[in-house]
Amino acid sequence: MNVRKMPFIVAHRGASYAAPENTLPSFLLAFKEDADFIEGDFWLTEDNRIVCLHDKHTLRTAPHQTNMNVVKSTYEEMENLDFGDWKSEKFKNTRILLLEDLLKIIPEGKGIFIEIKDGREKFLEELNNILRRTKFPHRLIRIISFDPKVITSGKKYFPDIKAYWIFEWLFKDDCNNMKSVLSKLLTTLDMINADGIDMNFSKGISGNIIREIQKRGYDFVLYDVNTPEDALNMTNLGADALTTNYPGKIKKYLFGKFHR
Repeated sequence: MNVRKMPFIVAHRGASYAAPENTLPSFLLAFKEDADFIEGDFWLTEDNRIVCLHDKHTLRTAPHQTNMNVVKSTYEEMENLDFGDWKSEKFKNTRILLLEDLLKIIPEGKGIFIEIKDGREKFLEELNNILRRTKFPHRLIRIISFDPKVITSGKKYFPDIKAYWIFEWLFKDDCNNMKSVLSKLLTTLDMINADGIDMNFSKGISGNIIREIQKRGYDFVLYDVNTPEDALNMTNLGADALTTNYPGKIKKYLFGKFHR
């Protein structure tokens, strides 16, 4: 089969199919499965620490414990919460993860998608402080956000870091109207100074849509690509990166297609 260039495989909240999302075990497993990038969600605590958590409150991934609002709580108040036992007993006592600690365990040549959930200016200020201290290579970082304003602000702070606007196509199995919104997508990408788009997977996404976006100089990333067949189809259409809960399975399948 004539397969296009191999896309980057991005581990969605780590290898979240098997380990508790956005935790150290999940990210370590993702790299063990040879993910090219990991993707995590980040907030700024009341005491200005950037922590890895999808929701604004802790209840879903730290159940049966005190429910805390992340941005109104300190890291010290949250660091003893258990973010692992909801997934499996073997992950009991998994703690909330600081971005600065996560950056230290990323293998050489691997990267990170930092989804900014917290749109406050002081989040970017602290992110800047962390990146200065850790000296993590900017070429291996992607900033992503649903909020266009965050992308604009992020590019002002980090002009040499790629920033992708996350776009959710609501009609996941019907992209018949995608052409009608393509011009609006491109206008928004231009306006916010983005480097690419990070769109939710749909079987209706066409190669023409991908090519039109890439032709304007933007990267095209898809998230929620969780079957080998869908990953291969989107690879053949030219996607630059695929975000998945199953990094090992997807990487192995595509690698086999490239090297058989």
